[in-house]
Amino acid sequence: MKKFREMKLFLVISVMLSFVIYGCNGEDDDSNNGEPTNNDNSAETCTIDDSKDAVKFGGIFTLTKGGSANSQAVNKDQLDLVVHQLNNGCGILGDKTTGTKVEAITRDGQDDKTITAGLTEELIDEGAKLMVGAGGSSPTSPAAGKSAELKVPFGIYFGTSDSLAGCTADELADDSVTKESAPVFAEGKCWDNGGLVFRTSTKSTTWGSMIGKYAATDEGYKSAIRAAAIHRDDTFGTPIANSFKLGFEGAGGDRTVSALVPYAIASDEA
Repeated sequence: MKKFREMKLFLVISVMLSFVIYGCNGEDDDSNNGEPTNNDNSAETCTIDDSKDAVKFGGIFTLTKGGSANSQAVNKDQLDLVVHQLNNGCGILGDKTTGTKVEAITRDGQDDKTITAGLTEELIDEGAKLMVGAGGSSPTSPAAGKSAELKVPFGIYFGTSDSLAGCTADELADDSVTKESAPVFAEGKCWDNGGLVFRTSTKSTTWGSMIGKYAATDEGYKSAIRAAAIHRDDTFGTPIANSFKLGFEGAGGDRTVSALVPYAIASDEA
């Protein structure tokens, strides 16, 4: 599971880099699969141009407290590894012989939704051109919202809340759907993030639906026709519970979810 999360971070950073990378091998060279060429067959050496300011990646991770602190520290390590690999490969935004250095600047979001928007703005003020983060769904929502507001691409690799999905093309074209400027999960509304937010994590509703179908069809549970669920009362837990009900009852056989019971969470559990 940990390796899967690490792969998701690599993927989301790769997508985000498409905004800024032309490559150390130039923009127009498509005849040699990006390999440097020279008419006299001598190899060209690509080096970092230290006269140029580094391109900064901003990252917010849960490092010291919160429900996902144990799993998030490795994600910061992954960002550091991506930066190391890019710089060893001559950086970005260069040509065949020079590239620009990449630098990671990070903050500890502490799984706290009350501080991540401010941390995002702080990192962008320090020059971050791309953002990744910010732990679970609750602290990620304000961080991604602030980044989109400031027109900086934001990559989500961990948060699953449906509010982070953003408007689909159909929703953008539908005048009956209200376009919100911040993450939202509500009937008839969607978040218009300007196409600046990317996510590699599965939506909460997908989780809930799969759990409901599993509970209705697995050999160990399929005899059950009544179920109930206790869930977090937030944009992560509520969609899971609602879609669990749909998945379980949709399997047929007079199955019923008799109760969905929400519970409040402390800010450091978000």
